[in-house]
Amino acid sequence: MKLNIWKTAYASDTLFSKVLRASITNNDEEGNYPQYQIRDGLIYFEDWNGNFRLCVPDSLRISVMEEIHNTLTESAHGGHAKTYNKVATTYYWPKMSRDIKRYVSTCNICQKAKPSATLLPGYCNLFPIPSQPFEVVSMDFIPELPLSNGFDNILVIVDKLTKYGICIPTTTNITEVETAALFFKHVVSKFGIPRQVISDRDNQVAREFGKKFVIEWG
Repeated sequence: MKLNIWKTAYASDTLFSKVLRASITNNDEEGNYPQYQIRDGLIYFEDWNGNFRLCVPDSLRISVMEEIHNTLTESAHGGHAKTYNKVATTYYWPKMSRDIKRYVSTCNICQKAKPSATLLPGYCNLFPIPSQPFEVVSMDFIPELPLSNGFDNILVIVDKLTKYGICIPTTTNITEVETAALFFKHVVSKFGIPRQVISDRDNQVAREFGKKFVIEWG
């Protein structure tokens, strides 16, 4: 896309127009945006790894998601995680994970070509009551939070018997190996290995975490 198109789009974007004005006026009333840098009229966001990612204004986000999700050399109609990882290596905008998930779920080709992974309806089964604390735990992420001290995600682990909760700050880009390491540090090293770990169907938490946990710590 041409540079002048991006500049025009920035000017009409609610957030990035403020970033531009603040960089020009140096006025505290415009807001303080130390995580952003302006280069040749383009706005870059510095993430927690120190990488600078090109900020995408609202009017160009569909074009960026379409290009990466649909291109064979990029995501090639991959799911949300694959598309997000591809986009996040270069681009940034607030709540981009939510927007990418919405875009992928409405992709016409994906809906026609990919089989449904939804289970058939059935009866609800209650989990048996554990006999001791941390025998059974549940875990999940709370992602896309406002950035704080380099963290924008929380790993929540809850003991099913006592309802004791552990909230661990992390990042949206956490890998399955890093997830397993946090689980080992905050749960296994203090309470032993649980008999059962309950999570949703997020592949990062359920399938890949399980593989890495078994490989690394048996």
